[in-house]
Amino acid sequence: MDYRLIRICDDAARGMPGEAVGRAQESLASALGVAEDLGGEEGARLADAAREAFVGGLSASLWAGAIVLALGAVGVLLLASKGGTTDPDTGKEGEKA
Repeated sequence: MDYRLIRICDDAARGMPGEAVGRAQESLASALGVAEDLGGEEGARLADAAREAFVGGLSASLWAGAIVLALGAVGVLLLASKGGTTDPDTGKEGEKA
């Protein structure tokens, strides 16, 4: 997690009741609900921090998925380009097509 994001979340939670902080940490929807209940500048800060944390986590997950997908594609290409072909009827290897 980005340290700047941790600081933003800590700043947003400052002065909030403990139960509200716990609920806000459960999910984006919970955090936005708590922000709406708080209202004012404190609620707006919490909503902004929650959205930023959600987008940051989503971005990291998408990058990880893209890397895994790219590595899988490279693996398939490497395996597909090796050696000859196998005849499905006899199971014997033949020449490369």
